[in-house]
Amino acid sequence: MWQSQSREYNRTGVCDGGCFFAGNLRDAQLVMPNYISHLTRVVSTLSEAHNPVFVSIYESGSSDRTRAWLKVLAIALDALGVPHELKLGGTIQRAKGEERIHFLARVRSAALEPLYGRCAANGTFCVPKMEAGTKHHHHQQQQLPHAGAGSGSGRVVFLNDILFTAADVLRLLQYPADLACGLDLGMAAEPDLTWAEHHDTIAAFLRARWWLPRRLARALSRAHPLRMAWRSFHRKSEPLLREYGPLFFYDKWVARDISGRMFTNREPFVAYDKSVARVRAGRPVRVHCCWNGLAVITAGPLVGREVEFREHREGECSASECSLLCDDMWRLGYGNMIMDPNVRVTYDRAGARRLFREFASDLPANVPGIAYARFRPGDVAEALALPLHDDASREYGGEGAGRRAGGGPRLRVVDCCDLKKGADMVEFRDAGVCHRSNVSIL
Repeated sequence: MWQSQSREYNRTGVCDGGCFFAGNLRDAQLVMPNYISHLTRVVSTLSEAHNPVFVSIYESGSSDRTRAWLKVLAIALDALGVPHELKLGGTIQRAKGEERIHFLARVRSAALEPLYGRCAANGTFCVPKMEAGTKHHHHQQQQLPHAGAGSGSGRVVFLNDILFTAADVLRLLQYPADLACGLDLGMAAEPDLTWAEHHDTIAAFLRARWWLPRRLARALSRAHPLRMAWRSFHRKSEPLLREYGPLFFYDKWVARDISGRMFTNREPFVAYDKSVARVRAGRPVRVHCCWNGLAVITAGPLVGREVEFREHREGECSASECSLLCDDMWRLGYGNMIMDPNVRVTYDRAGARRLFREFASDLPANVPGIAYARFRPGDVAEALALPLHDDASREYGGEGAGRRAGGGPRLRVVDCCDLKKGADMVEFRDAGVCHRSNVSIL
């Protein structure tokens, strides 16, 4: 799979001066074999093509074998000669009463500390470089000029605790964007299913476990007693639904299409009509924001501390630290954000089995309603030619693309779903939680 996909991508210069890989991990032992395999593949490939690379991972709070796996990763990176800092057993813990986003912003910033601490003092981007014969936590820095977004400012590749491929990272690095991402897909949660999806899930279970004919399984799935028994049993057996339920888009709290509308769980995931056909055809689109488990970000605004991971301020949407990063980038003119729907990551084996057709395919093509398109060199120019300001009904503030009369910023209406104070999850169904807010854009 790696060989068949990787040869499609340019590898020289794609890091725009250097690639800084960052990640936060906690209780992630189930994804670590994949994580180590594909992270080492992509960093070694980039290094061989003369792209300076560095890996920084901040782990804290794990009660499983994540730290043991990270020690294996350190050995592999040492063998490859890839400079790295893997912080195991980090001391950042969520304080009593601390808001979730404030805590997450702190641990994400901790993963960037080698970039901040060693490279940002004079506003330049660098990839910390290990001295020969030293341990992995000692570094000297390699200075690289800071030249603004998309030109010599380096790239930050942020990885969540996901199942991904090295080709996913290489594909996103092809886009000289301020932020590039793919789709993160996972098995649906029971409360999110429609009745039709409940029926299909029960029928899939009956066919797989009881070997029933398709027609009989579908008929039984609609029988009220069986459906109620299924729902009762599911509440005690989450893996049952995860094996047979539908594949949903996961990160809808963060992702917004180029009109500022929230992504949906179901295909085609985007709401803006001009993006729908492109996503269904497997073509990249512009977005207002995305993260989706794997994001490639231009390093310039991070190194210069123009933007940072943070919680909301008074009067702002009570949004994710990733959403607020996007909004801040737009305000500063870093609005070149691309989503490639062919980069598809997931969170567990059940999601991977679905994406790769029970592992019979070497491509993550099994997303109903969304074609998989192999990368073409023309994809980059095609994506960059898409307009940055594409929905006049959701933008206002006067004349001029991106600016209003008098030179002030233009405003975009962006869907906001507030995280209530003290809560860990957004209750999307509660009245008043989701509304519209205005974001300044350049």
